[in-house]
Amino acid sequence: MPIQTIYLDSATAASPDQEGKLVPVTRFRLFSWGANETSQGTVHVDEKLAEKVMDRYEKRTRGRKGVLDIDWFHLSRKPDARREDRLSAGRCKLELVPGEGGGIDVVDIRPTAEAREALEADKVRSYSPVIGVNAKGHLLEVVQLSLTNIPAMDDAGLLAAED
Repeated sequence: MPIQTIYLDSATAASPDQEGKLVPVTRFRLFSWGANETSQGTVHVDEKLAEKVMDRYEKRTRGRKGVLDIDWFHLSRKPDARREDRLSAGRCKLELVPGEGGGIDVVDIRPTAEAREALEADKVRSYSPVIGVNAKGHLLEVVQLSLTNIPAMDDAGLLAAED
């Protein structure tokens, strides 16, 4: 079955601390069980699918100890992007949260110094996963994440937010 690669935006990248300063998040829910609505169609995820997604993720990232890369605005995937446009914005990992109310979380998010500065200054606001789905919209893989400002997932939170 062919895999369609789509780019989605999701999740709040930063939230205010006690003094109101924006602090990059270190974890967020990427997909919940059930239908996840996006501007590019509905992405369906259940626990059985998620286990296969996690198996694929673990195989792909075994040599990097489970680390997924974060780039800027999906530029590392564009063949005509300049080298400096392909620089890392950070690293993260995926975690399966089983059971009722579960899903797939992005955890251990570690933005680079430049990305942290952009997040804290509210210059970039969303994470965008690159995912693979089948023709029915069932999630098959999570390839990478990017920082971006144009959310495609419905109800996507901000990466940085003020009170």
